Amino acid sequence: MMETQEKVNSFILYTEQWPAISLLNDVQRSTLMQAIFALHGACQMPELDDMTKAIFLLMKPRFEENRDRYATKCEANRENGKKGGRPRKNKNQTVNYENPKTERFLDENPKTLTDSYTDSDSDPDFKTPPPLTEGQGGGESAFAHGEEKPTPRELGTNPRAQGTNPRLTGDNPRAQGTNPRAQVETSYPDMAFVQFLDAYAPEKRDEGAAWQAWLTLSRAKQLPGLPKLLDAVTAWENSEQWQKDNGQYIPLASNFLSKRRFLDTPPQRAAPADEFDPERFAKAAEQWKNRYKTTGGA
Repeated sequence: MMETQEKVNSFILYTEQWPAISLLNDVQRSTLMQAIFALHGACQMPELDDMTKAIFLLMKPRFEENRDRYATKCEANRENGKKGGRPRKNKNQTVNYENPKTERFLDENPKTLTDSYTDSDSDPDFKTPPPLTEGQGGGESAFAHGEEKPTPRELGTNPRAQGTNPRLTGDNPRAQGTNPRAQVETSYPDMAFVQFLDAYAPEKRDEGAAWQAWLTLSRAKQLPGLPKLLDAVTAWENSEQWQKDNGQYIPLASNFLSKRRFLDTPPQRAAPADEFDPERFAKAAEQWKNRYKTTGGA
């Protein structure tokens, strides 16, 4: 059995040791960890099998090296402590932060930065430059040297401060609602919309809201072609849902567009009776006739 060393408070494991440790099973790893703690005086050294002992002996030199380095550092600190350690700072002592290189430069160059500027008191030949007037120096400033140029806000020439900002005063065409493009889209419905509205149930034609829904679909590029819309309207008109209770359940034209009812398939009607219905035939013929006129067929 290996002897237990003097107890220490800590030790260091390295990731480079893991490839060797990974060769052990869980029981062997547990025994190896106990041996490491025992090496540092935390417990008794356990019995190690050959495989675990070999890996432990590979790791042991690193632990001893770290322990020796720590002991050397502690000994050096004790020696420094016997000598009195670092002297305490005097609170009233003034620290000199002068740089020797800076002092040498000033000695070699007695003319410092402050000496390079002269005024009328130190230089009799110094003349104060006259103030700039408008047109001098290629500029339009009439301010003397050393004065700051006022900002547009201070001069009162800032459009926002004067209240002449087009966005705030309403001169912006978009803010006024006079955008030509918006007016064309809003005021001039295309013929396809007119034909769709003519084919829809008269009592459900909310033209303004339907036009806005039409524009929304058009801008989103989700508006189908006119033939598909007319086919959908015809299919729904022949459905039992739209014919029930004198068309009470027919949606408004705007809802038909905004909710994309043209993509839905009407529910199947009940099987027709065997006898011929003249009124139904006449109504279907009239619907197809109107559709033929609307689409411009020859």
